[in-house]
Amino acid sequence: MKTSFAVKALGALLLVSTLGACAPLMIAGVAGTAMVASDRRTSGAQLEDESIELRAQARIRDNLGERVHVNVTSFNRQVLLTGEVTPRKTVKLLFNWSSVLKTSKRW
Repeated sequence: MKTSFAVKALGALLLVSTLGACAPLMIAGVAGTAMVASDRRTSGAQLEDESIELRAQARIRDNLGERVHVNVTSFNRQVLLTGEVTPRKTVKLLFNWSSVLKTSKRW
């Protein structure tokens, strides 16, 4: 049975349209794998550090809002806080919060 050119073209168009999301997902997967592979830490340690950063940023955002600009970086459960804070008592509050985080270490 012969299939017309229009049916083949429509089928090809439908096939290509369903694969549109595959390229970004593949690129993101390769980039994520490369980042995990190039880091000396285990993937568990990377996940734990990411969790520490997200929890600390959420706590800062919820309690201090737009009054401060603080970046949270965690590496091997050690937290680095950088940014701008006005009152001195806010700095002490941030240090207390970072040491209270369940899995972080404070030096």
